[in-house]
Amino acid sequence: MKNIKKWELAYIAGFFDGEGYIALLKKKYNKGNIRSIYINKKGERVIHREKKDRHVMILWATITQNTCRDKVLYWIEAKLRSVDINCKVYVQRKMPNGESLSKFLIIRKGNVNKFIQLIYPYIIAKKEQVDKVMKLYQEEIK
Repeated sequence: MKNIKKWELAYIAGFFDGEGYIALLKKKYNKGNIRSIYINKKGERVIHREKKDRHVMILWATITQNTCRDKVLYWIEAKLRSVDINCKVYVQRKMPNGESLSKFLIIRKGNVNKFIQLIYPYIIAKKEQVDKVMKLYQEEIK
């Protein structure tokens, strides 16, 4: 990789191993009623209503960190953007203890796939979780 070094990928993988999460969500969207109007063979006007649902698979990877120590999340964001992985750091609401959490988030399958491919050789603790999620994702999109 010309914009990211191996040691940087290893560092990101280590951070993901400790503070990261990968998940697959199958979400059902109700598009509401679909209405079609047509004239039948008898010349009568027919209004047909049908519920239309669709399922969407959402694959994401995230790393969460206390906001007072989120500098590393912005560094990871910059490094991954340099290799065309679309990602973002979000600051979330305050927790009951008064501290805020920052969340580094990668969504969309292409971005998550590329991220996992880059850090996979360096993942230790989350390798089994990553394997299971990616296998399930491949099975679901077939």
